[in-house]
Amino acid sequence: MTKPQILNLAKQGDAEAIAALINRSLQPKGITATVKLTNGHLYVTLSAAKVPSQKIFAPFIHQGTIALGAPSIQSLTVAGLAAGSSSPNWEEEFNLGSPTQVQVGSTPQLSAPSATQAKPNLDSRPNIRQRQTSKKPLPSPPEPPPESSLSLEFSATPEEAENLLYAVGVFPPQGKLNLAYYYLIPKLAKSYLNFAPAYGLVIGATSVEYKGELAALLLTEKYLACFGFPPFNPLAQKIFIFNLKTITNISCAPNGLIIRTQKYDPIVVYFPHVKSGQKFVENYLNNQTKIAYRKNLIAPDIHRFNLFLLGIITFIFVVSINIFIVALTLKLFFNSFIFLLGLI
Repeated sequence: MTKPQILNLAKQGDAEAIAALINRSLQPKGITATVKLTNGHLYVTLSAAKVPSQKIFAPFIHQGTIALGAPSIQSLTVAGLAAGSSSPNWEEEFNLGSPTQVQVGSTPQLSAPSATQAKPNLDSRPNIRQRQTSKKPLPSPPEPPPESSLSLEFSATPEEAENLLYAVGVFPPQGKLNLAYYYLIPKLAKSYLNFAPAYGLVIGATSVEYKGELAALLLTEKYLACFGFPPFNPLAQKIFIFNLKTITNISCAPNGLIIRTQKYDPIVVYFPHVKSGQKFVENYLNNQTKIAYRKNLIAPDIHRFNLFLLGIITFIFVVSINIFIVALTLKLFFNSFIFLLGLI
């Protein structure tokens, strides 16, 4: 069964299809979902070796159910338990048919939207990327994005936001770019706390390079955003935030993405870890917008060339320093040897 077929079945309230969509995101993290739908009530059970976090995964499943927009689903229960356990360690209920706010314990508070709130009318405000006869590059620094009509009451700690990014993100394995992304993700988590209330919960994330610098893509139900990591700054910086409706085309090459919008020049991001980038496109981005696949690699831009050139210069400099140190050491050793011979 193809992905579009699974998605269509899920929108019709098919429990097996909904489980397949959830497991596609969470099974790589060691979490398995089982789903039941009875009389309009969706029951999602998450199991893992360690009990899945209620603060992270209850709102994640809630937001995903809202995004699905299945009219047959009126209420939702999310439960978490350790693998092998017969009863859940926690449960949280959401009423999807009324705007009643759900609050359980200290979990992140998300307003349970009504049917009209589930798919907010984003066209009622000025389009984030209005058509223009001539396009222009992204300003630097980027222009402030317009306020989103989403208004989720989201509350979480930076540590909880970081755990969510690790849970839904597709980042390089441990040991690859470890000093880069596993150091910079805490910055992204802090910025995400301000991003989520206006643009929705993240449903996918991955690492990219933008203009020769490390960056990260965040995907929500309605938006695609890119954050960079400026040095000496405790927060990640917004590079762009695009409404998916204003993206006219996304081309996926083996080594990156070309994003074309209604207003700006094409934007190119590269995958520093190809398998992670391709997995993000296949499992997340492809479910939210159309992707045009291409076999040819994206040619390196001037920023990547400069980075490569800088790497060569740095390598030559380091090798030269090491040769100088070795030569100096040998000279000192030789002089010491001659001095000792003179004493004999």
